[in-house]
Amino acid sequence: MNKYLLLVLVLIFSTDLTAQIKFGYVDYDAVLESNSEVAQLNERLEKYAEALRNEADSLDILFRSVVQEMQGMDVQSMNPNGPERAKYEKLNVRLMILEENSETQKRELEQRYQQRRSQLLDPFFKKYQRAMDEIALENGVQVILDPTSAPEKIKKALESESVIDLTDQLTQRLLEY
Repeated sequence: MNKYLLLVLVLIFSTDLTAQIKFGYVDYDAVLESNSEVAQLNERLEKYAEALRNEADSLDILFRSVVQEMQGMDVQSMNPNGPERAKYEKLNVRLMILEENSETQKRELEQRYQQRRSQLLDPFFKKYQRAMDEIALENGVQVILDPTSAPEKIKKALESESVIDLTDQLTQRLLEY
């Protein structure tokens, strides 16, 4: 990260290079917040996430029901060979299986969420990148920065007249696609 920051600072403050390299910046957050397509995609993604949360909740309910049933049993007074003890042992095995599978199932739910997120958002971000490339080419910009994630020194350098704000152009271009 420090090497990247150093390179950017050198590029921005080097008078020879800034005469040859044109800088621009895009406030990515502003572009995404103003885009209705992104809002719709995020809404669909949130509905999917809610369905996954419900699935995870049903697993938790099953786990808690087994725990609750076991807590109601008095293990100390059970006959070691009796039916109550056998039932307790079956519940204990079931509980261990649920515990083992719980982490795997949670990882699978997270993977399903990430896959769905990619399915929904990747086409938009490809369009976004294509629009960004076109705008950079049209404006002769070689380096595009994001001021929202830049350190303060870079943010101040972005306020220079030689740095072009491409945010509005990108927002408009995405509306045209």
